[in-house]
Amino acid sequence: MNSKRQITAPALFTFFLIVGLVGILFLHCVRQEPSASELVARNKVLIDRANELFPSPYNDFGPARSYEHTDGVVLPYRMFEPKREDDEIYPMVLFLHGSGGTGTDNLGQFKDLIVPPTVWAFPENQTQHPCYVLVPQGPDRPSWPHARIPALKALLDSLIANNPIDSNRIYISGLSMGGMGTWAIIQEHPDYFAAAVPICGGGDVNELDGIINNHLPIWAFHGEVDPVVDIDAFSDRWNAEDAFTGQRTLVRELISRGMEPAPKYTWYLDVKHNSWDGAYSDPLLLDWVFSQSK
Repeated sequence: MNSKRQITAPALFTFFLIVGLVGILFLHCVRQEPSASELVARNKVLIDRANELFPSPYNDFGPARSYEHTDGVVLPYRMFEPKREDDEIYPMVLFLHGSGGTGTDNLGQFKDLIVPPTVWAFPENQTQHPCYVLVPQGPDRPSWPHARIPALKALLDSLIANNPIDSNRIYISGLSMGGMGTWAIIQEHPDYFAAAVPICGGGDVNELDGIINNHLPIWAFHGEVDPVVDIDAFSDRWNAEDAFTGQRTLVRELISRGMEPAPKYTWYLDVKHNSWDGAYSDPLLLDWVFSQSK
């Protein structure tokens, strides 16, 4: 006579408790985000390295140049150039600064925060991922609204046409106001870039169709306690004509609509506005960016 063994409620509870604890331990071991103080310390190493490699006035990064668009917009910029080999073409990274970098001196976009525009040009990173790095300067606030995108794109087009740059590997990253600019330009030109890394920015949740249809890889970074640009909702304080939504809302919308590849995101639990400390010092970021291609 066969006897059936019944699973009691306490045994079932114990089973699920163990499974839950194992799952938590697994996630903890796979990737534990550093604390805010750890990120600052990690970034301090890069700050010292950047100032050593590219001291002010940043001519070691690239000479001061400017581009004047047909609509009258003038964009100061500097461009780092990789060590080139014959018959090779190279990717380009476009970096958009935050509000602290505005001006016309072609210095502020580096003085404000030195690591975000220059980390791509560190010799050890150029050895692994040789690339051009374009760092324009917006003359005022907001530096990167939709109205300024034609000039920015024309500058890109001109540089691509006159340098050995791979148009299938154009990457964009920006922080704060530059994070907003990143969302703005990929929403207008989602087929132009191979990947985007917006940091503590925001975009228009109603303008995501092009990003989804073009399968644009995105990795967004944000501090969960950011008091300047709220991760969940944000009303633009500088330009009421441009609509902005918090990055977590944007990412959730992309995921809920089944975007492939699903956007990557890193939300730092106890970090305020300076989520760039963790983003640009993330050891996985550059490999991920340069693995993307149209």
